[in-house]
Amino acid sequence: MANELRIGMFLWRGETPAEQGFKDKLQEYGYRLSLKKFNAKQNRQAISFFIRSELSQWSHQLDYVYTYGTTVSTLIKEFGNLPQPQLFAVVTDPVQAQLVANLDQPQTLNIIGSTNQVSTQLQISQAKQILSFNKIAFLYNPRENNSEHLLERLRHIQSKFNLEVFSYRINPESNNFKQYLFRLYMDS
Repeated sequence: MANELRIGMFLWRGETPAEQGFKDKLQEYGYRLSLKKFNAKQNRQAISFFIRSELSQWSHQLDYVYTYGTTVSTLIKEFGNLPQPQLFAVVTDPVQAQLVANLDQPQTLNIIGSTNQVSTQLQISQAKQILSFNKIAFLYNPRENNSEHLLERLRHIQSKFNLEVFSYRINPESNNFKQYLFRLYMDS
């Protein structure tokens, strides 16, 4: 069928409104979608295992590849060896992740996508106009490279904004969130 699109969706944390909007818009344009999905469940080893063991078995059936998040997008690009065009979504810094050379002219014909990045400096500047603060607690998932990059950017601008940055690594599977909050409270 001429209007059928066979898309592989490789997701970091399951389907989100971004994927629903993507599918809705393609269907609105008259495409019938045939989707193959893989959910990494925020597990880098799971996506790595999938790429090594399963991806090649059904990648030839795809017209396009959709990836969500930095970790999945970079692993699929780097190790997937897919000839199909890759569309990435919700990648904070596609240049830092080496998905594209720069944002103005990606210089790669086979990959394109979207970023959800708002500069850290702009965020802090705007927040300082509304709130009076000099301490920031940064809770992050150490499994997500974006978290590490954002923490680095925050530390880079902390002296400019007279901030003290407290960072807290939080494992997404941990049931100790109250413990993290207590530690945060004690540090403030």
